[in-house]
Amino acid sequence: MGCCTQNQIHPPLPKKKRVDDKGNSRVRVIAKEGGASMIVVENLTENAAEVFINKISEVINKLGGKQKTSFKIIR
Repeated sequence: MGCCTQNQIHPPLPKKKRVDDKGNSRVRVIAKEGGASMIVVENLTENAAEVFINKISEVINKLGGKQKTSFKIIR
């Protein structure tokens, strides 16, 4: 066993890169469909990320579209 074994392919960002000068934790939003995922936006607060996801879903519904991907908030 090694000292540096990780159980994640892409570990979370270090705290100094995901917390701003006011102490707000910063997150990324990814779009996930099937086995593929893509970062859509990064460096948002957790509340802003939730608003972002809700607004996208709201616009899709208003335009009569069908949402085929799910959005996830990650650190």
